[in-house]
Amino acid sequence: MSTSCDEELQNIIESRKKIINAAFTSSRVLILTLLQHFKIGIQYRELKNTLNLSDGNLFSNLKNLIDMGYIEEETIQFDTRPLKIYQITSKGEKELSKIMEWIISIKKLIGDIEC
Repeated sequence: MSTSCDEELQNIIESRKKIINAAFTSSRVLILTLLQHFKIGIQYRELKNTLNLSDGNLFSNLKNLIDMGYIEEETIQFDTRPLKIYQITSKGEKELSKIMEWIISIKKLIGDIEC
């Protein structure tokens, strides 16, 4: 590998330290990504069907993301029943941005033929 590639790889390794480990699972990144895309929020059922996760898996991931302050849960009334809506917070947007920048830097390094 060339020196510039070595430096890029070192930057990728160092930038990984800035990402919160608890947020970096495929399910949590996908949840944050969906919530980033649907700014007005998503219902629990929509998340479950889209991500094809079990209730237990989705619930525990949502709870962890709420506890970390990355998403918010709001209960609204629809007809006569309550619906839970989930939205990404600014803190969640910042963490997702760090994760995506890290992934893009890996993609760039892998795609760099000169390395």
